[in-house]
Amino acid sequence: MANEELAGLFYEIADLLDLEGVPFRPEAYRRAARALEQEPEDLEMLRKQGRLKDVKGLGEALTKKVEEYLESGKVSYLEKLRTQHPAGVLDLLRLEGVGPKTAGRLMVEFGVQSVEDLKKAIMEGRLRDQKGFGEKRIAALLEAAQGAGLAHLRLPLPKAQLIADGLIADLQKRCAHLQRISYAGSLRRRRETVGDLDIVTSSARPSELIEAFTSHPSVKTVRLKGDTKSTVVLDSGLQVDLRVVPNENYGAALQYFTGSKDHNVRLRSMALQKGFSINEYGISRNGQLTPISEEEGIYGALGLPLIPPELREDRGEVDAALAKSLPPRPSLGSLRGEIHIHLNPSAGVEMLAKWIEALANKGFAYGGFVFPGTDRSFPAVPSISKGVRILRGAEVPSPWVTVGEIDWKEREYALLLPPPRGAYDEKALGDALHELSRRGRPAILAHLETRAPSETPPPFELLAKLGGALEVGITSEGVTLESTLVRKAVSLHVPLSVSSRPERTEDLGRLGLALDFAVRGWAKESDLFRLEGTPAPLVRAA
Repeated sequence: MANEELAGLFYEIADLLDLEGVPFRPEAYRRAARALEQEPEDLEMLRKQGRLKDVKGLGEALTKKVEEYLESGKVSYLEKLRTQHPAGVLDLLRLEGVGPKTAGRLMVEFGVQSVEDLKKAIMEGRLRDQKGFGEKRIAALLEAAQGAGLAHLRLPLPKAQLIADGLIADLQKRCAHLQRISYAGSLRRRRETVGDLDIVTSSARPSELIEAFTSHPSVKTVRLKGDTKSTVVLDSGLQVDLRVVPNENYGAALQYFTGSKDHNVRLRSMALQKGFSINEYGISRNGQLTPISEEEGIYGALGLPLIPPELREDRGEVDAALAKSLPPRPSLGSLRGEIHIHLNPSAGVEMLAKWIEALANKGFAYGGFVFPGTDRSFPAVPSISKGVRILRGAEVPSPWVTVGEIDWKEREYALLLPPPRGAYDEKALGDALHELSRRGRPAILAHLETRAPSETPPPFELLAKLGGALEVGITSEGVTLESTLVRKAVSLHVPLSVSSRPERTEDLGRLGLALDFAVRGWAKESDLFRLEGTPAPLVRAA
């Protein structure tokens, strides 16, 4: 998607300007990059509609660069900057402990123009006994250079969630005096990928918690071990920051370390207009700090309701809160069931019974099962249905011409698979949706993770017009659809089919994460698609 690609180029411009010591302009490019990342509409569409000027964070000069990129695929200003600096300098600049001044000095005094050059200079002893390069700093630089491949690691949301859940559960078990603990940052905002993990805690014995954290078996490197803050790198390569605050400050800290930079800047600006300031400890008026133990306290002081963590990106959520028009959060119970369970054709009654048991234990009303093909017979449903209704689905690959050939007496709904590449054949999709509607079978466009939806977005208008739903799922490997596209689907009233895409019964626990991700796309309960009430006869216990 052009938004993300251009944001990356703007970040690169900012880094190169930092290297040259240019004041102010680097932050302007970073603000623009963040605005592009968070813009829900495609830049090309905005340009066609003459609405590029509406993108927050783009002034006239930067808008021209956006137009240049959309026309040519390049930003000539960046091309010029690149010719003025060695190719490896950006990787060098992004190492922990290497700012623009240090990078400049390494290049000028030691001929270091890349991460590999830095490792070589250190191993050859060229930095030893040089001013500003003591033994500890040289060791830290070598560690950063050797871990450079991990420095840019971003884990898919579900993988980061598993790591956070395991780490938090272990700390809760090992630390008797732990009072409160939560992950924050991009994981709590449910971004598609997570670059580092923030954990906010309160404890009556901070030193005990810090020790348990830094000595955790999954910790590869301890980068900082302080009284109230520690930073480690796990074996997975993920960096984790843990902060310990007094219980009375916990709400302020959790809010501060959850919100994106732009969201927090907006809140701080509002606070200053009201005559006070906010920080990670609480609210300050006339030099007097009022601790805030719950996040609601920060938002309430600004005249706002609590804004859901998933929305804290400065993408309109503050204005919606002021207007009392935030989308009401749907509950997990409102989903009622899981729609996308793959059942192996060789599965027998025993395996199906295990799924029914797991669905019942989750309190689900139904489970939707699909086979890889469309000509398989569904196994008999065991008598222990426990009140869980079993629905049978068919997966129909693009171009969906086989919709009319399927025996719909054996199938209650269709999962339409997207084309592996290129644009959608909207006529073929429309014909399939019409045929399914005629037969009284709901349709969901699913498995969007098999392609890059941002390059050729789903045909939202067609789905909205003909009643097709769109899958918003969390697989073991990541999300099925970017949150900006989820938000666009919501804005066009396309129903969302939220799925945990389980491969094993324990994967049903991902459904809450999938719902959180839909919330990040501004989904409310009325946007959710459910299979209950389908006109097809339901499968009954044998």
